[in-house]
Amino acid sequence: MSNNHPFHAYQEASIDAKVNVASPQQLMLMLTRELIHSLIRLKAHIEYERVEGKVKESDRCMEMLVVLEHALDPEVDLELFENCKQVYRFSMGNILRASVQNDLAPLEEVISLIGPLKQTWEQALAS
Repeated sequence: MSNNHPFHAYQEASIDAKVNVASPQQLMLMLTRELIHSLIRLKAHIEYERVEGKVKESDRCMEMLVVLEHALDPEVDLELFENCKQVYRFSMGNILRASVQNDLAPLEEVISLIGPLKQTWEQALAS
């Protein structure tokens, strides 16, 4: 399937519509969910030795982590800012390590850290 397929255009339009009406907290949750999906895809690319896919997903994960880090506001909660910043930077290092060494263990560690952050956003939005 090519990216010009009508389904992909519909999917992109649907995502654009959600982003346009989402609150900052909803955007953080959406990005965190997509990061987890991307980490899982990266894991598969490493496992099945798909170099091009590995590079693409690794870059994507890094970009999402940079966006998440820059979205943090130290003036809202300095301790939360510092803790999340450490998690995001640690995750970047582990993604790089996993990609270079073709090792799944660092990715598992990242997924185990990002998963609870996603759950925290879900709980915050539910209350």
